[in-house]
Amino acid sequence: MLYPQDWLTQFHDDSLNDKFRLSDIYGNDLRLIKERKIALSKIVSEFSRIFGSDQLCSISRAPGRVNLMGRHIDHQGGYINTIAINKEILIAFSPRIDHKVVIKNSDENSYSPRELIPHSLLDFLSYDCWEKMVNSPKVKELNKNITGDWSLYILAVYTRIQYQFKGKQLNGLDCCVSGNIPAASGLSSSAALGVAFANALLQVNNLQLSNKLLIELIGESKLFVGFMGGIGDQAAIISGRLGYINKIGLYPFHIANQYPFPKDVKIIIAFSGTVAKKGGKAKELYNQRVALVYVYNLDRRGFG
Repeated sequence: MLYPQDWLTQFHDDSLNDKFRLSDIYGNDLRLIKERKIALSKIVSEFSRIFGSDQLCSISRAPGRVNLMGRHIDHQGGYINTIAINKEILIAFSPRIDHKVVIKNSDENSYSPRELIPHSLLDFLSYDCWEKMVNSPKVKELNKNITGDWSLYILAVYTRIQYQFKGKQLNGLDCCVSGNIPAASGLSSSAALGVAFANALLQVNNLQLSNKLLIELIGESKLFVGFMGGIGDQAAIISGRLGYINKIGLYPFHIANQYPFPKDVKIIIAFSGTVAKKGGKAKELYNQRVALVYVYNLDRRGFG
């Protein structure tokens, strides 16, 4: 971790790309690297303004993803073929000495600031399995009261990781969030938010997880917000590798193959402007489709 001013000094240093290996993340596109340096500087400056220049902080990031083939079959264990993209979520964060999670967004007009105290909302020790917890009246009440709010995705990831480490009460953190993934565009902005926050939470609590377990836990956190989807988005984001297409198998997660992306091919990603809402009847319809496919597969295998 560094003080905000130290981060800013290094962002304006031309040697940053070598020191922080930004080319390993963004490739050799100098225009993109310059753009992301500006974004990194802005998020650190925003953190400094909100939480103070005397706070040591670090940065977590997670890209969006495109699924080239295998849409919406991950929840049945099917193979997906994915790439990470150069749109991302950034979080500048610092540890707290208490258990509160304070989240601020650079776009406050769309995403209001929130202060979460997970341990005052839920008794983690009173549930003997994750499924009982997410289906409890208390969690359903939380979903009803703050449905669709961006803080629910943060709370879901915190809750799932805290449940994994029930013997250790996790410390909280101060977070400043920004991103350039269009929300609800099908590019997994909410999954990227979850991955970036999970990495920040693990860092401030000195915890380490394998990529496989991290993918599973963040994927399972969607049950907290009422989604019955798979873990494909999280798998695509966490296992994304510059210049490669990943063929990913699910349940259990594994990389079936990695294919070099053709150097003479470019993918154009166009956001139509149509927003995929994730609350209310839209969520119910999504869950119904997942359940129908599951029942169909059971019947086809002779379990119906």
